[in-house]
Amino acid sequence: MSYQEAMEAAGAEVHEYKEFGSYQGTWIADVTYRGERGYVEGSYGSCSGCDAFQGEFDYSWDHEHDNRKYYNPSYEEPLAGCPKCEEYKTKLKEFGEGYLHSIVPKEQLVSIYRKKVADDYSWEDDKEILEWLKARGI
Repeated sequence: MSYQEAMEAAGAEVHEYKEFGSYQGTWIADVTYRGERGYVEGSYGSCSGCDAFQGEFDYSWDHEHDNRKYYNPSYEEPLAGCPKCEEYKTKLKEFGEGYLHSIVPKEQLVSIYRKKVADDYSWEDDKEILEWLKARGI
C-alpha cells in the first residue's frame, strides 16, 4: 500500500503519482477529488520514523487470518469481513483524506517550484519536479 492507494481509498481518482528522490523525497499526485482536479504534494522517507505512511501502517497491523500467522493488509489485499482488515481500510481512507484537503492547481505548484529552483539552495529534486510539471502543459 502507498500514499496513492490511501488517496484512492478516500475516493480520489489518481491520474498520475510520482516520487522524486531516492531514500526520501517528495511525491506529487495529479488527482480528481469531489469534482476538483489538481495536484497534491507530500514527502516520503525510508523508515517509519521519517515516513508518515510507514509510521501509520507498519507491522502493528499483523494478525492471524485463515491460519496465516502474519497477515498484514498493508502488504496484502485487506480481506472482507475481517474486523482488523476493515479497521485498516477505514484508517487508510482517513489517512488519504488528510492529503486531499490541500489540492492546488497545476499553475500554483509550478509557480512554487519555479521559486524554489531560482533559490540558490534548491534541491536537485526541485528541478526534476519543475520539469515534470512543465511536461504536463505549463
